[in-house]
Amino acid sequence: MLIIFLIIALFLAIAALQDFKKGEIENWVSVCLVVSVLVLKLILSRTLFFNSLISLVIFFILGWAFFYGKLFEAGDAKLFMALGVAIPLQNILDFLFNFVLVSIIFIITIALFKVLTKKRSFKESLKEIKLAPAFLISYLIYYLF
Repeated sequence: MLIIFLIIALFLAIAALQDFKKGEIENWVSVCLVVSVLVLKLILSRTLFFNSLISLVIFFILGWAFFYGKLFEAGDAKLFMALGVAIPLQNILDFLFNFVLVSIIFIITIALFKVLTKKRSFKESLKEIKLAPAFLISYLIYYLF
């Protein structure tokens, strides 16, 4: 399972770097995350594989809703959907609680930093925040604790 954790962390780190540098996450990151984790889980156990598919569907529905609700950009929604294969079915609520908590803290901290250093309004600062680093931080906290 450590190899799966490392693969997911690697792809989330790549996504965070892309989001930070370019302001967008390329599609291959999400696709490679889904394919590599699903293949490894299929090799390990059919039960893990099918649980991951169900989690993927749940995260797909949530990601789609967050995108159309204007909470996520397209790249964030695709990365969130892909993250569904990483979260065991029985731990989805735990992860979502962790993700929401980390995201709120992350967003407020970054927005306040931008307000204080760049003399922008809080509302303007919120529009510039990239969520991919919050995905990485949330996953690391979820996995390690």
